[in-house]
Amino acid sequence: MAALPAPVAASAATASHRTAIASILAVGGRLLSRVIDLIALLVLARLLQPSDFGLISIAMSLIFIVEAVLELPVSQVLLVERDVSRTMMDTAFTLSLLRGLVLAIVIGAMAWPFATIYGDMRLLPLILALTLAPACRGISNPRLALYNRDLDFRRTVAAELLGKVMSLVVSAAVAMLTGSYWALALGTIVSPMTSALLSFVLAPYLPRLSLHDWRLFRNFLGWLSGAQLFSAFAWQIDRLVLGRLASAPVLGRFTMADNLAAIPGQVLLAPILGPLSAGLVAVREDPERLRQAYLKTLASIALLGFPVLVGTALMADEVVALALGPKWSSAAPILRGLALVGVPGLVWTPLNALALALRRSSMVFTRQLADFLVKVPLVIAGAWYFMIPGIVAARGLAAVLLAAMAIAAARSAIGVSLRAQAHAMFRPAAGCIVMTATILPALDYLPATLPAWWLAIASAGIAAAGALAFVGTVLLLWRAADCPVGGESMVIGIVRRVVLRRGGDGVAADAPPTDSRDQALALAAASVKSGGDPAASSVYRILDILAQANLAHPAGGGDAAIRAAPAPVAFRCASCGRLLPIAGRAAANVIALAARAQGFRLAPGAVEIAGRCADCGDAPATGAHRGHDG
Repeated sequence: MAALPAPVAASAATASHRTAIASILAVGGRLLSRVIDLIALLVLARLLQPSDFGLISIAMSLIFIVEAVLELPVSQVLLVERDVSRTMMDTAFTLSLLRGLVLAIVIGAMAWPFATIYGDMRLLPLILALTLAPACRGISNPRLALYNRDLDFRRTVAAELLGKVMSLVVSAAVAMLTGSYWALALGTIVSPMTSALLSFVLAPYLPRLSLHDWRLFRNFLGWLSGAQLFSAFAWQIDRLVLGRLASAPVLGRFTMADNLAAIPGQVLLAPILGPLSAGLVAVREDPERLRQAYLKTLASIALLGFPVLVGTALMADEVVALALGPKWSSAAPILRGLALVGVPGLVWTPLNALALALRRSSMVFTRQLADFLVKVPLVIAGAWYFMIPGIVAARGLAAVLLAAMAIAAARSAIGVSLRAQAHAMFRPAAGCIVMTATILPALDYLPATLPAWWLAIASAGIAAAGALAFVGTVLLLWRAADCPVGGESMVIGIVRRVVLRRGGDGVAADAPPTDSRDQALALAAASVKSGGDPAASSVYRILDILAQANLAHPAGGGDAAIRAAPAPVAFRCASCGRLLPIAGRAAANVIALAARAQGFRLAPGAVEIAGRCADCGDAPATGAHRGHDG
């Protein structure tokens, strides 16, 4: 079966430019999506009552758990396959459609018993209507995977953002007109429905029902799907238990506080996890560099996450008063507790990236299983005896135990010591202590009653003072330690590169060639070990590293036709003239795909990489060029 034509990128764009644009679209789109979610949350909190959020929270808990059980990541198959055929696309669509139908049947069958258990028959029509949301999420256009595979995220980002905007408009309008909890339900349904419909408009594709290639998708069910099941249940257990033991308004306040406490991680940490994982992948073949990269990742996450969560806990009363209004005031102590227990949970974040970099999905499964086994009994016991304070305490104890497990798992996986991991988090932790000592006395001087605009100004000033105290403390400790490589140097390096790029100065030339070679070879080796041809994103990254370091450049006849099959690649010794062919086709595919992505036509003949062989001694390589037969 012939492969579907992949979207062709503009030939004038360089690999560096394409990678930068793709990163901006992916990260920027995710950030903007979270901002729209936050706006919707704050608007609806003003228009609806806590009991409305509590009722929707109970219904959505059932939806989330069933959806996780029936997770089918069909898009992953299309992303890793180099040649995607029409039958593969049709199979992906058909499997997603069948999944949506099964979801609707299972959730529909559970709706009446679920409503009976919770003693609120309003849940029955609500759950039946909400089944449309996961069904629509599963049938979006599979052709979008072709664009995403070639680093073109415009259509995916546009469909998601337009769906979020439409959801905000519909839910806000219904809330203003009716003041009913159905505003939340309609917003939940409209977003995935709009995104799914737009995906077929932005990437035209006429689906056909087929299961011809279903075996390709069967292999992607395993550790990660099981991990999602345990994660979803552990994530929803507090709402399920509290919804059974407490009233809807109490559950609504808890849900709102939980959503607010999760926003810092969604906005600040989620967008950087991809780049951090890519950084670990690039050095995974070198144990020492992998350990150093993991510690830098851990320090960077602590540097961003610790102050935001601690600051949210310190100023919970002001956040709730300004964002939600007086009817939500009792949610402030809940927000304070949930924000604090989120701090030790950050220790797990880099371990997830490490597991993906090492291709050990069993580590993710083990983590989620441990979370389930530790958190679920503690939350049930805490809620039964102490309600919300018991749930918060149970989550805090579970987070501390899981953080200790994460530290032990990192030591077992890559040999990074307990002391090194604690040291990576020391400066952010010390900065939070100084920040706390700055903010708490200032809050004592705030009058009990202030107009909203005065409260906003005063809160902004106190928050700024706390942020300055944190940054100043961290930088002083960093300078006192002779500016070691870590989270601070990573953040400063990113800022410096941004400034240099805006100023027109290249930064790649400052990087040692050895680092560039190591990065490129690590990515290439990962592609070879994966057993298939490298993905387009890896091709672009390898080409970008080599070109910026001036280690590879096009030469020869630029107008020659592209050969039907990749030409052989070999090392040629500049001293003895010995030619050492590179086994396999991975290296040739990297060069051929990268040339095609830029519209560059390779001249006939072998690709030779000049340097010195082992018998002639070590010497720097002179570059790579296109050779000629004969």
